[in-house]
Amino acid sequence: MPHMDGFAVLERLLANDLTAGIPRIVLSADTADRARVRAMRGGAAYFVEKPYEPRALLAALTAAMRAHDPLHEWSER
Repeated sequence: MPHMDGFAVLERLLANDLTAGIPRIVLSADTADRARVRAMRGGAAYFVEKPYEPRALLAALTAAMRAHDPLHEWSER
């Protein structure tokens, strides 16, 4: 991203009342543990490494949707 990185986006989402309660998923090519820890401390609910397996991303998306709306019947298809 030209003006900010994903960690700055996380900070903005967490600081905004409209988006603070939405689960955030980080996709990153940085596979170092420090990136995962930084993302989680920055408000990410899930961290998926690139290149990602489609099933891993689908699992993170489904888990995020279930966490955000637990009464809805979400399924992994």
